[in-house]
Amino acid sequence: KKFYDFNGTKISNVAYAEGGTASTYAKGFTDIISFAGEAYVTTKERVKRWVSPGTITYLTGGTFTNTNLQHPAIVFENNAFYGDGNLLRRQTAANGAPTTILTLASDQVIIALGIDPGTGKMLISTTFALNISAARPGIHKVLWYDGFSDKPLKSAIVDEMITAFYSHEGIVYVGYGQNLGYLNGSGITFLRKLANVTLAVEDLPYKHNFAHIGKILFIVDGSDVLAYGEVVK
Repeated sequence: KKFYDFNGTKISNVAYAEGGTASTYAKGFTDIISFAGEAYVTTKERVKRWVSPGTITYLTGGTFTNTNLQHPAIVFENNAFYGDGNLLRRQTAANGAPTTILTLASDQVIIALGIDPGTGKMLISTTFALNISAARPGIHKVLWYDGFSDKPLKSAIVDEMITAFYSHEGIVYVGYGQNLGYLNGSGITFLRKLANVTLAVEDLPYKHNFAHIGKILFIVDGSDVLAYGEVVK
């Protein structure tokens, strides 16, 4: 896989990701964050470390326990966190080995990570098993977590598996199932059904289907891009 860099003028291919043990990249399983002056990319099997423009290597101790499950990543309270099945792993320094900071029940698989600007806590989406296409029924939850305790601060059951949290202008928008909504502090408030999204991993609103420019929120809806914001006067 190729890694690209934008220098303000053009997008350049700056590194080739493979070499050594192969790693599997796939939507829903793969995430990327910037932490401690470097970039870290999750694959199904391990965390890759983007050290410099031409160097992709492996994160020390970054092999996942659950190689067939999603591995969301986030920077929270100056640490990097990675979902690994029912385990939340924390990295405290550049190239530092991630260690397990939170162990959930075995039937709770971490799907997405986010931050609640209202409380300043981490958001964790869980479901009961591998459910990459959000097609299986089960118990889906959103958890609030402080980043260091041995259990979440609170949890709420939601109707559909949350695939993404996206904070914009103080509101946490969520992609869940084939829908767009926002977090209201105790669950999800529905905004709209995504007309072109099927129960296929390629369509579902995972983290990288969201973006914003200024006050406008964008979300991918199949072959369309929806924009939410103020109407031009």
